[in-house]
Amino acid sequence: MSDPNDPKNWTPFRAYFEAFRKVKEIVTGPQEHIPEVLVRDFIAKQRGIKPEEVTWEQIRFEVSGLLSEDYPAIKVIPSNPIADEPPTTSELAETDEVKRRRALLETYKAAAHVQSNKRIYEASNSGVHKPQFYQWLSGVLPADSSTTKNFERFLREQHQPIKRRKPQN
Repeated sequence: MSDPNDPKNWTPFRAYFEAFRKVKEIVTGPQEHIPEVLVRDFIAKQRGIKPEEVTWEQIRFEVSGLLSEDYPAIKVIPSNPIADEPPTTSELAETDEVKRRRALLETYKAAAHVQSNKRIYEASNSGVHKPQFYQWLSGVLPADSSTTKNFERFLREQHQPIKRRKPQN
């Protein structure tokens, strides 16, 4: 007897609906709060620049590296909120583009019976590595980049991930 709760036995609509529920859970669920000053100071020390020289693009890029199954939603708390600041990572996480990407990923995972992101970004045929995967997922990787286009084609075509071979010494 087949288990109706096993994703392998779901109808296409059930897989689509479960993906919708997962995206909703990520968007409305708890967020990790990180002070902007913490990120800004770290980047400044790493690059040997003054904290005020750190750009919002650099902050978003650094924070996007944290996005994972452990930290699916992150909110950067501005040090000095002003009206003309670029959107924070939490605002980016709620954009239609990010929602679309998360839905595409969840639909792929349900249809391809893949449970973890790691299996996807470690696959030889996915076209992404871990940093690119999380940049794509957070909306930092541009929609018109060849990496985004190739990765989304992989997801839409629902290819099974192929494990990378370890290099021969």
